[in-house]
Amino acid sequence: MSDKGKPTTLKGKALNLTDRRVSAQARAKALALGCENIRPYQFKKGVVYNPKGQPVKEKSLTRIMRDIMTEAAVNIPLICQICNHLGLDPEQTTIGAVLASSLVAKGCQGKVEAIKEILNRVEGRVAMRVEMVDPSEVIDGVSYEDLMERAKDAIKRSTQT
Repeated sequence: MSDKGKPTTLKGKALNLTDRRVSAQARAKALALGCENIRPYQFKKGVVYNPKGQPVKEKSLTRIMRDIMTEAAVNIPLICQICNHLGLDPEQTTIGAVLASSLVAKGCQGKVEAIKEILNRVEGRVAMRVEMVDPSEVIDGVSYEDLMERAKDAIKRSTQT
């Protein structure tokens, strides 16, 4: 509302200048036309409205694990025992290095899961191959349309029982 109690208008339309959906350009035009009701809501020059800044987020589990992996192995008794068993110096070895050495030792013992994990980490996971089929192409003597019909029939039969 303007000083006289009439709604603020721009090109014949009522305009709520405190609405966030009103563009900066429309606000500027309204101010140029003498709409004073927006002035109390504008930012003041030199005033900091959020002095503490954005709140600090808690550390993610990944970040915490990375921090733990870089610690010296001497801090955890069980890891010290593993270091001694593997012939590593707990003072000079990180927890991550101990875990990696332990995984390699398990792989050398023939543990398939350890071997898979080592290969996935070193070589990267094997990408799945996906072939795109042309709908007009015939696969094993059956056309794409026939396969789709068979699939629809199978779905109908499974939902009827």
